[in-house]
Amino acid sequence: MRSVQQLLIRALLPGLIAVAGLQTAFAQDWMNVPAATAAARVLAEMPDDYFTVRPAVARQQVASGGVLLLDVREAAEYRSERIATARNIPVRQIAQLIGTLPQDRATPIMVYCRSGHRGAIALMVLRLAGYTNVRSLAGGLEAWKAAAFPVEQ
Repeated sequence: MRSVQQLLIRALLPGLIAVAGLQTAFAQDWMNVPAATAAARVLAEMPDDYFTVRPAVARQQVASGGVLLLDVREAAEYRSERIATARNIPVRQIAQLIGTLPQDRATPIMVYCRSGHRGAIALMVLRLAGYTNVRSLAGGLEAWKAAAFPVEQ
């Protein structure tokens, strides 16, 4: 009988691979041992807050300069408005551009999108890639703006 973790991995990983745009060869063999092991580790370590950060805490972290802020929306969305200091890597390109991120896998990274969905996908891809200090802005840019925090245009 399959464990709950195995079922979750089989249910979630194909979608993450497709959305993240991982290479076809990897996608065809998505349940290889390293991928299954990484996915099981990420799921087992999932905290109660699901790796999210509320806007007020996120603002403090951004202001301190101690976090790499990644906007994972499409480039046109990023150009229209963004949180200051954010770097744009669309979620569909994150797997291809992972080499442009810090090599230190413990670097604090905060991802966000418009509402939180793409941010959650990016968070999972980064955690599967071994980044251990990744958080997602709860509610995305919409929650940031609802808290009346500034955006750049």
